[in-house]
Amino acid sequence: MRRLLLPLLLLVSLCSGGQSFTMIPDSSTLTGVNLERVAESYPFLTADGLRLYFATEHGSADAIYLMTRPSVAASFGKPAPVGGLGAKHGQFAATLTADERTIYYTDRVGYKKQSIFFATRASVSDTFSAPLPVPGISSRAHTVAISPDGRELVAVVSDTTARTTDDVLEHYSWEGTTFRRRGRLSVPAGFVATPGQFSKDGRSFIINAELPLPEEGEPVYNSLRLIRFTRASNGVDFQPGNVQSLGAFPREVYQLTFAADESVLVGVVGSENKWQNNDLILFDSRERKCSIIGVGY
Repeated sequence: MRRLLLPLLLLVSLCSGGQSFTMIPDSSTLTGVNLERVAESYPFLTADGLRLYFATEHGSADAIYLMTRPSVAASFGKPAPVGGLGAKHGQFAATLTADERTIYYTDRVGYKKQSIFFATRASVSDTFSAPLPVPGISSRAHTVAISPDGRELVAVVSDTTARTTDDVLEHYSWEGTTFRRRGRLSVPAGFVATPGQFSKDGRSFIINAELPLPEEGEPVYNSLRLIRFTRASNGVDFQPGNVQSLGAFPREVYQLTFAADESVLVGVVGSENKWQNNDLILFDSRERKCSIIGVGY
């Protein structure tokens, strides 16, 4: 889990950025999400903005949960663990196909040296089958993002062939029974390769624009700027990434996930320099609001 420095009380002012947002207080009657020493991270929002997958650490290991809501104007309901993924070693960074019938995720322990797994199910109401290692991707992959059609993925991989151990973004395509590496996404000079997600139409790949600090080597999160890789159609290579400026978002929000039209997004914020305080925050430009998600188990 990554750390952030942003005190949550500053969100009221930082959410403005030229627009008027209303902070919705955290729930006082429910417990379990966005509380002290409970870390939420790696959200994945479905195209309609109604289903939110995320990782939470509250105890000895991470696990993947799901929250739903009946409309984008409604609050998310009680989260439930995503079933069928096996022992909870440390599961996080879930990413799903558009039909939500295939899930990819990282297992912190994993089977032998492989840490990226996938599982399938017949429908969204069914339990996932037993997870299997993702075939064909680098054993140095930390996280992956699957395309909406399930035919491509982008992996964050440790580049041990370079003079440094910087991460790189590797692009893979499904060929028959395995994924095949097709190349790398070109991150603008000076920025850090970080986990990202495909747009819901598959024609963009989006990561946070992060700059490494010269001394500590830890990245600086800046969600006022994203790096967007684009292409003319699915199945072809991405163009080099371009830095995109966004307004009305706190600077230290990261791991952003978007609905289809990008008017609704969810990200992660932290407080008091404690990863245990990582929280989920929701932005809705149509409702002109940002809110710490406050729901319970």
